[in-house]
Amino acid sequence: LGLELLKEHPPLDGIDFVTHIPKSPIDAAHAYADASGLPRMELFYKINDDRSFMHPETDMRISAINENLFVNHEMEPERSGSNFLAIDDSIIRLTNGPVAKRKAEERGFRMRQLLSYTPIIGGNEIGIDLGCEHGIDMPRNDNFVASRVGRDPSAIARELGVDYVGFLSVGGLLNVFERYGVGPGSLCLECVTAKSYSSTPVLSAP
Repeated sequence: LGLELLKEHPPLDGIDFVTHIPKSPIDAAHAYADASGLPRMELFYKINDDRSFMHPETDMRISAINENLFVNHEMEPERSGSNFLAIDDSIIRLTNGPVAKRKAEERGFRMRQLLSYTPIIGGNEIGIDLGCEHGIDMPRNDNFVASRVGRDPSAIARELGVDYVGFLSVGGLLNVFERYGVGPGSLCLECVTAKSYSSTPVLSAP
């Protein structure tokens, strides 16, 4: 996933290091950094394995992130550089990114680029509202950032206040799975696209 992400979204000029918003994206961050030639740093850490997206309300999610996500006190911008690229496993409601950005800025670091190895989740595509109706708590009327500002990475970057936000494309995601023998017919893509990919059925508008 990290290598595919690098193909689609190379680092901006002036990026000093690659990091990840813990803990899921660590392997992708390793692969991205190694292939790009940039150092990978552990800028952030969590004190427990709580997953904020599992909380039912926005305030609860933000509180969970604030209480669990911290900046590595051993890192200093004078030694590592201040401009970083962060990788997250997904950007759903844009709750992790702002907290990570703010806490990094308080320590003198600057998030310039945020990348997700999951395609854009939610919002409206070809007249169809996207979401999950199969057990994950992401209904089509959820507070997706893609519903608030549109399925436009540039608009999401402006919302976050960074230079660049990038998402792995659906095609890129399928490329990775197909390398390991998993075809599109074995995947549910309803939260990320309304378009047809091989044997994946096209959604119908509700």
